[in-house]
Amino acid sequence: MNSFLIQCKVRKAELLQFLGITAVGYLIGLIVVFIVMNVAKENTCATAGTMLAVIAFAFIHLFGKTLSFYGGVLTWQVSLGATRKSFVSGYVLFNLLEIAVLELEIVVFGVVEKFLLENAFPQAVMEIDLTNFFTWNYLSGVLVVFTAVEMFFGAVILRYGMKVLWILWAVWMIICLVPMNIAKNEKLSGELAKLGLFLGGKFTPQGIVALVIALTIVVAAITWNILRKQRVTA
Repeated sequence: MNSFLIQCKVRKAELLQFLGITAVGYLIGLIVVFIVMNVAKENTCATAGTMLAVIAFAFIHLFGKTLSFYGGVLTWQVSLGATRKSFVSGYVLFNLLEIAVLELEIVVFGVVEKFLLENAFPQAVMEIDLTNFFTWNYLSGVLVVFTAVEMFFGAVILRYGMKVLWILWAVWMIICLVPMNIAKNEKLSGELAKLGLFLGGKFTPQGIVALVIALTIVVAAITWNILRKQRVTA
């Protein structure tokens, strides 16, 4: 508990910064969608503000928390007398709290944006509505998976150095760019759609949840093993 309180004290400014950056992304997207709807008179709309808020949250939190390990957060706390176990437990608890607060902000943004769009442009069909994903299953999944992935990449960078960051950056760019390029290729997107339908028939929702939980546990175990063996210098 003492480690968690230290995290609260040290990282409260960080949380406020994340909230602010996410809000800026939301406002930019909201302004853009309103301009487009008023100028182009589109018949469809999307929760673009919420989408940009999600992208901003994912980007800054994933890279920010991953790089914090390389910045010496583990070394700093252990050198002050904290055990690795207490550091990890406090860090994880605050990370869960921080992501939950950011998720709450995004949920509020999404609900407000949907209300504004539906009232300002009642004739437009909501083509992309991210509020459909604001369910307990999705939000709790993001909460746990993000924390596990950030801790894992942070531990790997701490162990092997900044060269791992370029791998992480490449993965991020693939996630961002590949789906758009696939969507432009009708033949490839059709084949992948068939594959998705095939796999969808093989996996039940419960099976997918169990797989995610199992992978998260494996990643967490690997992360702890790396941190437990990591050399700390004052």
